[in-house]
Amino acid sequence: AAVEGPPWVQVRQVCVQKESRRRGIGKLLLGSMLKAVEPHGVTSVRLLVIDLNAGALGWYRSMGFFLLSVSKTMLGKNSDANMIVYLEMKLDTGLEHSKLEGHLQTLVPIFKADVLNEVITIQYPDGSGVFDVRIVGYDGTSHFHSVSSSGLS
Repeated sequence: AAVEGPPWVQVRQVCVQKESRRRGIGKLLLGSMLKAVEPHGVTSVRLLVIDLNAGALGWYRSMGFFLLSVSKTMLGKNSDANMIVYLEMKLDTGLEHSKLEGHLQTLVPIFKADVLNEVITIQYPDGSGVFDVRIVGYDGTSHFHSVSSSGLS
């Protein structure tokens, strides 16, 4: 099935060597990519970032990206499995810079206890199904979220 709506770009990675960071190189890479896709009518840029990658998350937010959705997946099997949280982020390329600045000021934090009451979809790796759950708690010691499916189908 074809994707409907305005064209958008998926960013796979933005990488800058550790010793070269904080010099504006990432901003130049992102800016060059935005300039290259502008003639093609691209209205937004999307990416996935792991919630534990605080450096990347902060950088993307500073570049104007905002949270679009939260998804979780399990890596491994049974009791050895680790939950991986992916944040899908989006940058609207059509926003004027002044509007974008105002938009950034209204953003709320998007991780740890700040995602309480968010409804997310979990797909179990054993194939038992896909379930909607609500994030109901966060344990700062273990860094795990607790979820409940009560009231959701």
